[in-house]
Amino acid sequence: MYLLPPIRLQLNAMLLCISCVWLSIPALSDIAIIIHPDNTNQLSITKIRKIFLAKTKVFPDGTTAIPIQIENADMRKQFNRHVLNRSESSINSYWARMLFSSKAKPPAIYGNVEDIKQKVARSATSIAYIDVKDVDNRIKVVAVIPTKDS
Repeated sequence: MYLLPPIRLQLNAMLLCISCVWLSIPALSDIAIIIHPDNTNQLSITKIRKIFLAKTKVFPDGTTAIPIQIENADMRKQFNRHVLNRSESSINSYWARMLFSSKAKPPAIYGNVEDIKQKVARSATSIAYIDVKDVDNRIKVVAVIPTKDS
C-alpha cells in the first residue's frame, strides 16, 4: 500500500518528461525543392538525388546544377532521410569517401532560409531545399517531398 504513491509520482514525472521532450521537437513541414523561376527543368526525385549526391552536375537540359544545403541540422536530416534515403551517418561517410577520393565536394552550406532563397533567386544554376512554409514568389518549387511518416 505504501509503494503505490511513490510509483504514481514516478509515472507522473516520467509522463511529464516525455511530454516536454515531445513538445520541444520542432515541427517540420514538407520539404520544397527550389530552383530559379526562369529554370524550365522538370526534376524527378531520382534526378534531384543525383544532383545532391554529386552523381551529376547538370540539370536535364545540360545546364550546370549547383546544389545548396541548409545549416539547420533538423532540416538537413529530414532531407537526407526523405530525399536522399540515407541516414546522417551514411551521408557523412559518403562525403568523406568522395572528398578522400577527390571525386566531389558536398553541397555548399548556407546558414539560413533567407540566404538560400536570395541565392536561388539570383542564380539560375542553383538548386536547394527549404521548408515548404518558407516558399515565396522569388523562387520556383519543382518538387514537394512529404516528411510525415506513414
